[in-house]
Amino acid sequence: MGIFSRAVPPVSPLAAHDGCQLKMNPPVVAPHDLWVNFICELVENSKSCNDDVIEMFIYLVHRTLPMEIGDRTFMTRDITALRPRFKLLSCALTLLQDDSSRHSALKKAVVRDRIYSSCFDYFCQGYAWPVEGSEALRKDINALLKFWQILHNDKKYIRPIADRDLIKERKHVTMVRWIKFILSNGNFINLSLR
Repeated sequence: MGIFSRAVPPVSPLAAHDGCQLKMNPPVVAPHDLWVNFICELVENSKSCNDDVIEMFIYLVHRTLPMEIGDRTFMTRDITALRPRFKLLSCALTLLQDDSSRHSALKKAVVRDRIYSSCFDYFCQGYAWPVEGSEALRKDINALLKFWQILHNDKKYIRPIADRDLIKERKHVTMVRWIKFILSNGNFINLSLR
């Protein structure tokens, strides 16, 4: 069903045989595209005033996007599902980059991991070619470019988290060194004099 349908592997035109169907059967993703557009507009309008809608969207993203990459995922990798998938990913990543959100760092990290996994999962497919017209292809490319720009801006939001973790790690290493120093000397007087 839509972006959650099982992908039927296409028959390669180079390996055609008698009775094979070279016709593509893409999933019908137009209803999911409409829903994703509606949800993204709803989230965009509710960012600053309605925390309940934002929490529901975070829960939706958490339950919808797979954390796995490869054959065990339940979202299709068909080329027609590119636009709804990357619009949803763009909306979710934009929401995580909002500084005014009151979400914990752990929740943001888990949702960010799901977003990255879903993006990588889409590109784990083999060859694919567009089956719709040039206008749909243009919209798909625009959705992908918008996601790339948001992803490129995400490094500004990941760097403080990485720096904070690095500082915690340095403090931990410093504490471990002090403990080893204390244990090696056997007395606490040397520590207080330095």
